[in-house]
Amino acid sequence: MELTRPTRQIVIEVIEGLLSGKYTRHAVVQWQRDVCERFDYYGPGTLLVPLKNEDGYWAFVAFARLLESTDEHGRPSTTPFIRDADMREWWVAMMRCGPRFEDGVVRRVRWPVPQAGNDHRPLLALSDKAASLFKAMGISPVRGIVDDLGELSEFAAVEWAGTSWFITRSCAPTPARAGLVHIDGDPSEGAEAVGAMLSRIGIEPELLEWVSELLPHEPWVLKRVDDNGNAFVVDEYANGVEALLWQSHFERKGHKLFYQAVRLE
Repeated sequence: MELTRPTRQIVIEVIEGLLSGKYTRHAVVQWQRDVCERFDYYGPGTLLVPLKNEDGYWAFVAFARLLESTDEHGRPSTTPFIRDADMREWWVAMMRCGPRFEDGVVRRVRWPVPQAGNDHRPLLALSDKAASLFKAMGISPVRGIVDDLGELSEFAAVEWAGTSWFITRSCAPTPARAGLVHIDGDPSEGAEAVGAMLSRIGIEPELLEWVSELLPHEPWVLKRVDDNGNAFVVDEYANGVEALLWQSHFERKGHKLFYQAVRLE
């Protein structure tokens, strides 16, 4: 493998070589290391590679981790964390080909990945140590690296009810990071959109770690309505995400009473 500055075409050819058997994983790991050393790409906590996200920056970064054998929980495994199927998805993303959607309860946008649009910002974080989020959505996440922390992650660009998000789940072995899910999206969509999506797939409110200040922190209440139509306030919340998750929680429990999350005007 030639030691030259990486380009979009070179990254594509390396992925194709890995999938066809032309290149071994060991060879690509060594090539990536040699390229970074030769052109002085190692920076403080990042790689200073002259590639844009859409030109394969994250694929080039992930080449260094092709030999690591862990599972989605960060535990030792007999197979590599990054699978051939993931590299095929990287190739699809870079070639901008193939079907746009993979159907599930929430639809996975098959390209463009791995980065969401410029209007996407961190909205909230969840704890998903059981690795059940993507299963609940009915989609298959892609594996690789998508942030400067360099963590092995599962990720997917998704769309539901006309709104899109970029979701990453850390597969790091450290207890503090393992299973931590970040959901990025457009804050202008409001808390209702992401809250309704998470409620639809059955996320329990106890899994919510934090909600960004970018989302409107408006007072919400959860009301319980009895058979006579009388409404009683069950609890108050600082945002709509929490309120909607608790509403769906009680509905899943099979309570006979009607529950309604309401934003206070």
